[in-house]
Amino acid sequence: MKIINNTISNGHTDITAVIDAINKGQVYQYLTKPWDESNLRIIIKNAYEIFDLRMQNRELLEKLKKANEQLEFLLRQNLIS
Repeated sequence: MKIINNTISNGHTDITAVIDAINKGQVYQYLTKPWDESNLRIIIKNAYEIFDLRMQNRELLEKLKKANEQLEFLLRQNLIS
C-alpha cells in the first residue's frame, strides 16, 4: 500500500514529460511555477490529511485481518456455533 503523496512542480513547458511523470509516479498534485503560497499551503495540508488517512486505514486493515484470523481459528475449533 502506497502511503506517500507525490507533488510535482515544473518550470518547463514540455507537457508530454509532465504527463509521463504524473502517470508513472501517481502524483497527488501538479503545480506550475510560480505558485500561489496560500494555495501551496492548502495543497500541503490536504496531502498530509490524505497521508494520515492512509496510515489510519492501514492500521485498521491490520486490526481487521487479525480479528478475522481469530474468528477463523475459533470457527475451526468449533467454539462458535
